[in-house]
Amino acid sequence: MKRMLLVLVTILLIVSCKSQKKTGNEESGEGADMPSLSLIASDLYGGAEEEVFEVIRDQASLQKFYRKVNMTRKPGLPVPQIDFSKNMAVLYCSGSTNDIELPEMYISEQNDKEMYLEKAKFYAKDSTVQSTATVTPFGLYLLPLTDKQVIFSQK
Repeated sequence: MKRMLLVLVTILLIVSCKSQKKTGNEESGEGADMPSLSLIASDLYGGAEEEVFEVIRDQASLQKFYRKVNMTRKPGLPVPQIDFSKNMAVLYCSGSTNDIELPEMYISEQNDKEMYLEKAKFYAKDSTVQSTATVTPFGLYLLPLTDKQVIFSQK
């Protein structure tokens, strides 16, 4: 009888406990009215050698970036088709690095005039294998069109 009760309590604990993954918006305490920032393109090669953050509001600026990226690529990366009447793009190049992961971006806070974007914090891996290649990763994120000033926050 005790064994059956112990099994039942264990099952109830497992079922009732929910593991939740916190996103950047939840960690900062912002509600669901926050616009979403989604990654639409990324690559390990082609970004700038220095850290760059740029808001792209037209197709010509996007094509200018991709021309620079595709100068040394055969075949080149396709330019994403973005409806700039509804969306804008946010470009983040992390600069020359040996880290082969591009940090994720999220909206950390916003007010009536400004929207702050931040890099997600990653913790050191337990891996003993280190990359010796120098890469210049970039990420292109899609954000709903807004008149707010978009600011890259380095907290």
